[in-house]
Amino acid sequence: MNANGGLIATVHQPAPVALYEAADAAGITRYDVPGGTTLFVQSAPSLSSERLLAMTLSRYEGRPIRTSSIVRSAYGEPMLECRAGDARPGFSVSGAAGWRGVAVAPAGRIGLDMETIARVAANATRHDRWLSASEAEALAPWPDDRILDELACRWVLKEAYAKVRGIGLNLPLHTIGFAADGPAIVASASQAGDAAYLARCRFRLMRVGPLLIGIVHHP
Repeated sequence: MNANGGLIATVHQPAPVALYEAADAAGITRYDVPGGTTLFVQSAPSLSSERLLAMTLSRYEGRPIRTSSIVRSAYGEPMLECRAGDARPGFSVSGAAGWRGVAVAPAGRIGLDMETIARVAANATRHDRWLSASEAEALAPWPDDRILDELACRWVLKEAYAKVRGIGLNLPLHTIGFAADGPAIVASASQAGDAAYLARCRFRLMRVGPLLIGIVHHP
């Protein structure tokens, strides 16, 4: 957060990648994110997204998870096929500009979105309909040279939240709003169902290389 009340990305120090053997770990960095979630980012992709996901989950869970066990929901969300009674770890995948990421949570649901500021600059403005009324009002005084960071922060958080809900961009993004409250990220919703759900969510923003990363965890 900054003194003017805007959303800015926080940087978390990378941790040793202990889940992977040396050959697998090339280009993969692990970030232990406050709140009990873990992020693995691959900056020099040598694995497909599904292979990276399968490998991450198998090491994280301590049991073999085959790539064929990962299926897609009707909205394109990766899901893990498990036997009846088996726990399903919370996980989410994203990619941008040749980077890939996997976020894992010990319980609950998690959403991950990765974007570059350049992509946001090419596709977003302060007048976009995906902003909530409160966001549009809050961003109105912001100068053009700083608005892109603010738009990008809100975009990655909204996409990550849509993944948590499991419905992707079928979620009406303008009904969700994000703002800064001191060091915390707070969310508001114009729909009762989202308001109750958001009240239990944890939100994180990070910068990794050229990426802005949003993580939403519903424990």
